[in-house]
Amino acid sequence: MIDESAGMFANGTTREDTGRRFREVQALLGDPFSASGGGDWAQLMRENKRALVKEVGERLPEVIEEFRNKPQVGPSGVSQLLTDVLEHLMKPADRAAYLEWFQNKRTEKQEQRTAAFTKWTKQVDYAVEAHTGFFKSEGNHKEAVKVAAEAFRTHCKAAVQDYLAFLAIEALEEIKRSLLEQGDRLRRICEAMFELQAVFHGYRDFFAKPARVTSIQELDVPPHLQGQILPYYLGQLDDEKTARLTALLARGLREMKLTTLVELEEMLRKKPNVFRARLFRLCFLALKGDNGTTNAFRRSDNEEHVKEGFVNRYSAIKMLAEQAGDDKKLKEIVDRLYMQGLPWVRPRALTGMGLSEADIPKDCFVGFFDDGDERMGQRVMALLEGRAGEGFKARRVKVNDPSEIIFYTESAAFPAAYISELYDENGL
Repeated sequence: MIDESAGMFANGTTREDTGRRFREVQALLGDPFSASGGGDWAQLMRENKRALVKEVGERLPEVIEEFRNKPQVGPSGVSQLLTDVLEHLMKPADRAAYLEWFQNKRTEKQEQRTAAFTKWTKQVDYAVEAHTGFFKSEGNHKEAVKVAAEAFRTHCKAAVQDYLAFLAIEALEEIKRSLLEQGDRLRRICEAMFELQAVFHGYRDFFAKPARVTSIQELDVPPHLQGQILPYYLGQLDDEKTARLTALLARGLREMKLTTLVELEEMLRKKPNVFRARLFRLCFLALKGDNGTTNAFRRSDNEEHVKEGFVNRYSAIKMLAEQAGDDKKLKEIVDRLYMQGLPWVRPRALTGMGLSEADIPKDCFVGFFDDGDERMGQRVMALLEGRAGEGFKARRVKVNDPSEIIFYTESAAFPAAYISELYDENGL
């Protein structure tokens, strides 16, 4: 418009040209509050608002993931953070405050728009007078056009900012809905995890009580190991325990291909039992280790933290050796084991085949892992072999699980699961 002022002055078309420019620019914005939705500028601003809301909705999970992975935060910490933010956004006083701020901005811009339009009108009149009045002046005309153009720019800028403030309120409401959706997802995850925690607490409480079955004899945890079993793997300090368990869970989730909260929420919603079983397996294998050792509780991949595997460190043979301090105590425990392993039904004479009970071969099979504790294994076998006069011959079967001593008796049968061991040792 300023560049065209010389032509306006020469042609005497100031009012027509400035009016045309005003209409052209005004048409770009139009009336965004009308049914038609305004001009191209208004449409562009609405598209930008939708793009902003869409990007916030898409980036929000990434931000949540970043916060979740920070130490001492986790899903529950992020959930609490979202709750606090939403409380501020939804609190009537706070909501009224930011709505009032935007409304004040709109009022301010509307006043600027009106004042700028008034100034525009006056400057156009001055420009017309400068080339039609008694004292014509091209310099005064150009200056009046320049001031009018600046006033028009202020008018259009204020109109755009007024509409932006209106759109900001809409955008904030839509972003708030995205926050609510993410908060609901986190809440569902936390609720599912708390339910899992209750399940595992139930497991803990169940196994903390002695088994009430005749087929199992549990060995007590020695007094000096009470409360000291897990610290060997996790450390003594609470922060260290949390860090090691968090690292274990993070690696487990990566192995399960549950690297985001979206994937975790879907698994907990659709397959909670599968997730619980995998989590149980993760913890079991972490303690069990591989080839007698475990480094599953390392805080990072660079930390060695290699420990003896749980089932090796606290094997049944080792715990038996600790509790059976003398031969009398050991015999008492092994005798109980023997009695519990007897068949539920004694074999009777088989009529019609000419066989009596004495003719039926009977074996007692005992399986345990005693690598490193062979002396205790020999003592157990000696006690069992000492009962051969009762008709049962003790036969050793090697097993790979150090956590139990398996003992049972059968008549005219053998343990199918250990055929290879029997063949190797006895050439059967």
